[in-house]
Amino acid sequence: MAEELHQKGQKAGIYDAPYVFAGEDAGRKIPGAPGHTYEEILLRDSRGRILPKLDGSYPLDVTHPVWKQQMKWKLDRFVDWGFDYIKLDFLSHGAAEGCHYDRSICTGRQAIAVGYQWIADNLDKERIGKDFSIRRRSTGNSIWQCFTGRRKKRRQRLNLPGLSFVPAWYGKNCGAKRPWRTNRES
Repeated sequence: MAEELHQKGQKAGIYDAPYVFAGEDAGRKIPGAPGHTYEEILLRDSRGRILPKLDGSYPLDVTHPVWKQQMKWKLDRFVDWGFDYIKLDFLSHGAAEGCHYDRSICTGRQAIAVGYQWIADNLDKERIGKDFSIRRRSTGNSIWQCFTGRRKKRRQRLNLPGLSFVPAWYGKNCGAKRPWRTNRES
């Protein structure tokens, strides 16, 4: 499909929601991470229970190495398929409070910063527009920026949506022992 768009002189984009699992079967194998299932990377509470859905999807533990492995696999596939752009959505799920694989992460705010940094390190820094705004005129501003290319002409600092709205609470999970094991830890 991307090649067909390129032949017509257009750019191709693809959509992904990297911080969520929208399925029902957590025992499903993770593409790009052989031997692993989504159950391993779902965010859990301090008792090892999978956190409830947020906006219809389960939050993933963005500090887990298997999350990073499958994300790298996905991004590589998007490039191999010839896509020029990627739209990332539902990023606020990365800020969910829970017990993270990386035990030095005590808050959702810290976790989402890890996820954002990973994305920043693995994607091109060029950006077209803002991720979000709470102003009514933001849609018009984003469209204007796309047409003028104003934001593309200089390197942009990674806009971290959600960080200014996510309270930095120290949860009960900080330093909690993980009562579950991943396939690799068994």
